[in-house]
Amino acid sequence: MRTQNSLFYLTLFLIFLSYIINLNYNTPFNDEAIYIVIGRLGLFAGDWFTYGAGFWMAGFPFFYPSFTALAYQIGGIIGSRFLNVVFGIMAIEEIYRFTRQLRLFDPDTNQLAGIIAATVLGFSAAGTFVPRLATYDMPCFFLLLLSANCFLKAGNYRNGKYYFLSAAALFASFLIKIVAAVYYPPLLLLSLFILRSRDPVHRSLYLKYFIIPLAMGLALYALLYSAFLTVFTQTHINEGVSGTARDILTIIWNNTFPAIILSLITAPVLLLTQKARPFFLLFLLALVIPVFHLVLNRVPTLDKHLYLSVAFLSVGIGYSLAWLARNLLPKPIAVLVLPLLIFIYFLSSRPAVSAFEHNWPNTSRLTEYLHGKVNPADRILTETGSAVVLALYDRIYPPTHTVTFDWIDYSGMQGVPGYAKAVQDKYFDYIELDNLHTDSAISTAIHFNMIANYSLIYSLDGFDIYAKIN
Repeated sequence: MRTQNSLFYLTLFLIFLSYIINLNYNTPFNDEAIYIVIGRLGLFAGDWFTYGAGFWMAGFPFFYPSFTALAYQIGGIIGSRFLNVVFGIMAIEEIYRFTRQLRLFDPDTNQLAGIIAATVLGFSAAGTFVPRLATYDMPCFFLLLLSANCFLKAGNYRNGKYYFLSAAALFASFLIKIVAAVYYPPLLLLSLFILRSRDPVHRSLYLKYFIIPLAMGLALYALLYSAFLTVFTQTHINEGVSGTARDILTIIWNNTFPAIILSLITAPVLLLTQKARPFFLLFLLALVIPVFHLVLNRVPTLDKHLYLSVAFLSVGIGYSLAWLARNLLPKPIAVLVLPLLIFIYFLSSRPAVSAFEHNWPNTSRLTEYLHGKVNPADRILTETGSAVVLALYDRIYPPTHTVTFDWIDYSGMQGVPGYAKAVQDKYFDYIELDNLHTDSAISTAIHFNMIANYSLIYSLDGFDIYAKIN
């Protein structure tokens, strides 16, 4: 047992090292940048309303943006990403605890299963990428796993403390990111299933300390933020129809195939050891995210949400490999085979991690040029978006003077007419366009109206900057 404790902490340390190496792998992703901007405006300028975050942000605007803004003030984008690394390491520990608390076999096998599950999740593509990205996904996933563990632990006590902590963590995960609600139905059904095997006193504790607090929290949220939630839901459902079933399945396979293959190879172990029921429950929990995206035809955020699918697959993989190592394979062979298998798994996940981290353009030279060129009173129109807003936050104030393609209100006009009129009137001092996307109606209108008013002063890495002709 002591040896396995040391092995777990060694594994956790190696995962931590793999997370913190080269956190500056790319300039801020659009979502990373806008959360930092919202947090900085809110915390340091008392402005939580300018960007209307409640209408489009998939989480409570006051929580994660505040944390990531504080981390950014300390260490820049590396600081914001390091904050999520901390959440990522805590999530790895939660999947380790979750695996052990299922108690499918003897204590030593359960612990070894937890170590393998932590390793499978920690070195997977999604398990490496999501904790290295400064978005609200990782805190949400950590809280979901924490809630599950508190519920499992509640069975050991004849009070409601852990039921309440489970409800609080489950509600907090929803406040961090709304996608947590997708797991509410299966987790509630699973809780009822678990409750059947517990002492009758737990049914009363479950109702008083889990169901009632969770229901009250959700009711209060619906009452206070129903308008935001309605607009958000309608907007995301309309914008989310952006991929076919084949597209979604291709993304799932490309990003999780090592875990899927391991699951298929090891699944017969749980079935043959009469652990079919927990195997299918874990498999169903892993299917929640793919089914959610297939039903809504949503490609956006799928790559990040797959973290939870890999997390639940890793538990079954952990138990299967642990049972094989302790019951069928001689110890010397197990000591050689398991690390080799994990190393192959690690190598097979690396290409997907690299693709994740470089699927948006690096804006370092663009923003460096703009930062040295613009004056505090200048107005800028940027197609690249929030990365430019963040880079110029300390140079141009208020940040809303850096306008993106997301929204404009100029002379009472929104959308394409607003952009066209603003460019025609030479409202912007600089216009930044990129050649990385298919021409949109907005960029077409801008190109048409700026011909006589702006001249090209910068063209590099697919980005063009135009200056107003005085």
